[in-house]
Amino acid sequence: MLLASLTDVLDRLIDDEDVDEDRAAALLEEASALVEAYLGHAPNPVPDPVRLVTARMVARVLEAPEQSFAATSTQYTAGPFQQQVSYSQGASGGAPWLTASDKTMLAPFRRRRMRGVYSMTMS
Repeated sequence: MLLASLTDVLDRLIDDEDVDEDRAAALLEEASALVEAYLGHAPNPVPDPVRLVTARMVARVLEAPEQSFAATSTQYTAGPFQQQVSYSQGASGGAPWLTASDKTMLAPFRRRRMRGVYSMTMS
């Protein structure tokens, strides 16, 4: 189940003229699956904040320069022609990702799984 539409994604892009709609649709599937896994369920109907976060995740990927996904530093040397790029831990590699602010927006819709040991009194 897609949690946002292609129109939602295009509305969040700065420049939507050169968008590969097939790639955007595939990224939308990935982002929806990631949000659904984070929430622990697929909300139906989809609340506006969930739709917004999902569309923003795809827009982030589409607007990022191809070689800059989570790059923390880039170093060039003229001779003998070196290039070094350092990536942050958990770099996305061009896939959608959830930021801390995304998680904050999704928090009210998240199902918490009960973990640990619990005791209940029986009457």
